[in-house]
Amino acid sequence: MADERIPRDWLQRQATLEELERTNLVDGRPFGYENETWEVMKGNLREGDEFWLFCSSPETWDAFPRQGMEGVALVRRGEVIDILLTAIS
Repeated sequence: MADERIPRDWLQRQATLEELERTNLVDGRPFGYENETWEVMKGNLREGDEFWLFCSSPETWDAFPRQGMEGVALVRRGEVIDILLTAIS
C-alpha cells in the first residue's frame, strides 16, 4: 500500500476495475510500467471496496512548488487505503 494519503474531497468519481484496465492500457498492460503496482492494489481488493479516480485541487497544479497529482484510489469503508498515481506536476 502507498504511504501517501489523499483528502477525500479529491475523489471525483467511482470507477470499475474493468473500466480502469481498459482506459489505462499502455503497451498492452494496464497502467504500463506501473502494472506491478496495479496488480498489488488489485490483490488487496476486498468485498465492498471501491476504486475512485482522484485529482488534487487546481492550485496544486499551478502554484509553486507544484504538487498536483491524479490517479486511482482504493477506498474501503469510506477511507482511502491506497493510491496509484497516473500523473504528477
